[in-house]
Amino acid sequence: MMMIDIKDFYLMTPMDCYEYFQMKLDLFPEDIIEEYGLRNMVDNRGFVHCEVRRGMYGLPQAGLLAQQQLIKRLNKAGYHQSERYEWRPISFTLVVDDFGVKYVEKQNADHLISVLQEHYAIVIDWDGTRYIGLTLDWDYSQHKVHLSMPGYINKALLRFAHEPPSKPQHQPHPSADKKYGETVQYAKALDNSPLLPPNCKTYIQQVLVLGVLMYYGRAVDATLLVALSSIASAQAAPTEFTLSLIKQLLDYVPIMARY
Repeated sequence: MMMIDIKDFYLMTPMDCYEYFQMKLDLFPEDIIEEYGLRNMVDNRGFVHCEVRRGMYGLPQAGLLAQQQLIKRLNKAGYHQSERYEWRPISFTLVVDDFGVKYVEKQNADHLISVLQEHYAIVIDWDGTRYIGLTLDWDYSQHKVHLSMPGYINKALLRFAHEPPSKPQHQPHPSADKKYGETVQYAKALDNSPLLPPNCKTYIQQVLVLGVLMYYGRAVDATLLVALSSIASAQAAPTEFTLSLIKQLLDYVPIMARY
């Protein structure tokens, strides 16, 4: 397994339909103003009008245009989506501009590299240790790979200003109360605790929607998913109980981050 990263993937992709925007002259660096004589192109409101002919950062369709161009180039070289190469023992996953490449014999990986280097500047990781934010530890003899994200949880706790508890929390979500001796175990009562103010609602959505813990749960630690699902179902109208679930989850994650 090896990884390839395309640099500046969104830039300079040809566009069939040009885009236009206006920008204040004083937002341009002085050397750009002098190089292109922009003072002679300013309208009476102080704007310079620009035409976009190739992909650039901030352009909504830049990612799609770059992907479509990459697919055409790979197809031309014999690589097709959801299939192996036409005859080489090689396959890969592609996330935006990051390739995770499974290959047999180095010459086959070199072929993919040569195809990409015709059009892009790339970074190559022959050890395959980093991919889409994950650290991968390959154990080829046992046919296993160990996934981790060192430092990720500590950064998340710092971001949300959450102090680790003095007493470790060993479960990410409250377990259902058992009624011993009863043949029927009823579902928990509805959450009737008070609604949270808007600023707390935003905080809960940051933990989930921005993917801070959701990504970690899906990629590394599946024990978080039940808790995340429970919190996500209540994020539209979070209550004090929802906030307590967030606290328990954040109390729990430092333990799992050690492994």
